[in-house]
Amino acid sequence: MTQRAKTVLLAFTMASVLASPFADAARLGKGGSFGMRRAAPAQNYQRPAPVPPQPMAAPQQAQPRKGPGVGTAIAAGAAGAAAGYLLGSAMNNGHASAPASQPA
Repeated sequence: MTQRAKTVLLAFTMASVLASPFADAARLGKGGSFGMRRAAPAQNYQRPAPVPPQPMAAPQQAQPRKGPGVGTAIAAGAAGAAAGYLLGSAMNNGHASAPASQPA
C-alpha cells in the first residue's frame, strides 16, 4: 500500500469515527435534550368485561424448525478461519517469518 493510500484511508477512518456520535445523537434524541417524550395515556378505572371460556382446541402438530442451526454456525466459523488465513497470507507480502533461534 502506498503512503498516499494509507493517509487517505486513515483520514477517512478518523472522519467516520469522529462523526458517528453526532449521527447517533440526532437519530436517537431527535434534537430534544432529554430524549423521546410521549403523552401519558388516559387511565381507565372501569373493570374489563369478563372473557367467556373458550373450548379446548385440538393439539397442533409440531412446527418444523426454521432459522440457522448448528451447521450454519460451523460453516460460518470455517469461513471466518479461511478468510483470516487468506488475509494474513495477503498481508505477509512474501516475507517469511523470522527463523527460530538455533541452539548452539
